Amino acid sequence: MEQVQQKTVLLVGKAGRDDVRELADVMACWLEERGYGVVRVHAQGDDPVYGRTDFGLAVVLGGDGTLLGVARRLARHPVPILGINFGRVGFLTVTPPEEWRGALEAVLAGRGYVQERMALQWQVRRAGESFGGMAVNDVVVCRGAVSRVSTLDVFAGDQFVASLRADGLIVSSPVGSSAYTVSAGGPLVHPAVEALVLTPICPFLNRMPPVVLPAAADVRILLRDGSVETCLTADGQDGACLKAGDEVRVRAVPGGVRLVSASPDRYFDRLGRRGFLGPGGTR
Repeated sequence: MEQVQQKTVLLVGKAGRDDVRELADVMACWLEERGYGVVRVHAQGDDPVYGRTDFGLAVVLGGDGTLLGVARRLARHPVPILGINFGRVGFLTVTPPEEWRGALEAVLAGRGYVQERMALQWQVRRAGESFGGMAVNDVVVCRGAVSRVSTLDVFAGDQFVASLRADGLIVSSPVGSSAYTVSAGGPLVHPAVEALVLTPICPFLNRMPPVVLPAAADVRILLRDGSVETCLTADGQDGACLKAGDEVRVRAVPGGVRLVSASPDRYFDRLGRRGFLGPGGTR
């Protein structure tokens, strides 16, 4: 990566954690001593600062869920995101807290490694109106509290894919394929691949295998009559209630997420630490 030229750093910390706040205090002083402006926000909720375009770097102190929320809000103006891991998984936030100084020095000096990853844009069309948002991992259309299947017509562009009676459907990015998608029986897709992954959730009396589509595909999901208490969730964090007749559209946003670290990504090592590859999956 190139040396960070824009001298303003967005510093986002998980709320309610004393250890996060203490490190954020130290990090902010360290940056300001080196001539960087620092904008600090808590990770919870939206903030107008996410619309700014003058950040040279975003530093997230939290877990993978915290980083997903920040990346989703920055997807329209992607800046490199350095994740400092205060969570349990550490699949996206790969830098341990005790290594923050060396990692930050390397990234600011241009010695970091940037991974440009695909994000998702979703839109709900309803009776001539629309609303939508962004996702990093996945967009899930699924039944609500009532244990009844939803009936979904699935299209890839103008091509009909399937009429699905199921608990729901996951539309995943490659980054998100290692989350809900693989748990639901979908494929594990390398995050450098640009593709959309469709994975049905518990299909009933009909079969639709998981499908991998080109990133240019325009996925459309139509809720047919009889679909009750159906919900949409983005990254398991944002959501909306859907109605029969709604059309959900999901499109790829190439390069919508830029993750940065001080060392090259070792994707299969990360999978091994999470148990995907079983014993002996890493060396």
